Amino acid sequence: MTTIVPSSEQKEYAVSLPVYDVRGYMPETPSGIFTFGGFIGELIIALHCLNEYMSARVEYSGFDMKSE
Repeated sequence: MTTIVPSSEQKEYAVSLPVYDVRGYMPETPSGIFTFGGFIGELIIALHCLNEYMSARVEYSGFDMKSE
């Protein structure tokens, strides 16, 4: 293993920008990254994957996902 993967230095990783959930957004919060998390994030990912799958399959070529 040491011949394939050379030794490396282990360092502590410090986040330069904190990550916040969108539901807890406050304008006075210090700068950081606001992202979808929890149930909302999983729902968005699931719908995106469903849309990509339906778009890639020839059988569902006429299918269009709309907001309504």
